[in-house]
Amino acid sequence: MTIDKRRSNDRARLGPEVKPEDVALGAAVTAARVAVSLTRLALLPLRAVGKTPVAGSLGESAVQELASAGRAARVDGRAQVMATARSALAAPEMGELIEDAFAGPLPDAVVRGAFDDRVQRRIAAELDDEAVVVVIERVVDTNAFRVALERALTSPAIRAALAQQSMTFADELAELIRRRLARLESLVGRFIFAAPASYAGIVSRSAAFVTDLVLAQIVFLVGAGVVALIGSLIGDFGPSWGLRGAAAASWLIVLGLYFVFFWSLAGQTPGMRVVGLRVVHAGRAPGIPRSAVRYVALLAAIFPLLLGLVPILFDRRRRGLQDFVAGTTVLLDGEGDRAVDGA
Repeated sequence: MTIDKRRSNDRARLGPEVKPEDVALGAAVTAARVAVSLTRLALLPLRAVGKTPVAGSLGESAVQELASAGRAARVDGRAQVMATARSALAAPEMGELIEDAFAGPLPDAVVRGAFDDRVQRRIAAELDDEAVVVVIERVVDTNAFRVALERALTSPAIRAALAQQSMTFADELAELIRRRLARLESLVGRFIFAAPASYAGIVSRSAAFVTDLVLAQIVFLVGAGVVALIGSLIGDFGPSWGLRGAAAASWLIVLGLYFVFFWSLAGQTPGMRVVGLRVVHAGRAPGIPRSAVRYVALLAAIFPLLLGLVPILFDRRRRGLQDFVAGTTVLLDGEGDRAVDGA
């Protein structure tokens, strides 16, 4: 909306009503216009004389004096206006005027004008790309912006959102494996005795055990390679039954150290971590002695044709021979032992 159109709309809203103050103001404006016109008529002869060469040379000094007086009057006038404005702003009535202005329709009008599409287009037309970049750079370089940004990034809400979105590929892969195993577990569960869902079944326990065997085998191969390298430097050790027996015993020892370490430390091995299982005793991770007993019982359950693992299919707490001997239970991660909890 242009200024002329807005002025005409304001005049239309005033209506035809005659007010005394409007009459007085109109008379003052008309008198001022008449005075300006008479002054221009009176100065016409002086302007004509001033254009002659003689008057121009004679009046040059007078013009300079008048210009100097005009500049001094302009400076003094600005100083007086600034002093008057400062005194007006410092007056106690100014606070009341500001409160009255904010209590009225002014804030709503300002907000509506800011969101007006025409205002936005006018502002966008007046600002070029370089000006916008300069403004953004100045805002970013301020200390207040840095403090606000630091507070925002370190807030608990932002940290929770980042933690929720920071799932790695390994986490996604583990979650996919758990869903597949749970589906296969439910399929196998149709043909065996039912048990509460909090106890780990034969499928998930077998997957975790195979994963741990692979990891333990890698550890053993690395250690065996180091020993073989040292042996080749010391002397020639040919293959013999003694060395093969020692290698087999060493593999069982490495496997035992692997299981006992992780069982006693966190209640789950890396394979159990991937599948989502944990072994507990009385609601806690088993200690080192109990973990060692469980490992020995696990070997006893595996060697006679896996017969020691058959009770997992029929026991309501899905316990094998190693669990009966060590008093442990294998649960899904995040679940509780119903027998211990009294459920």
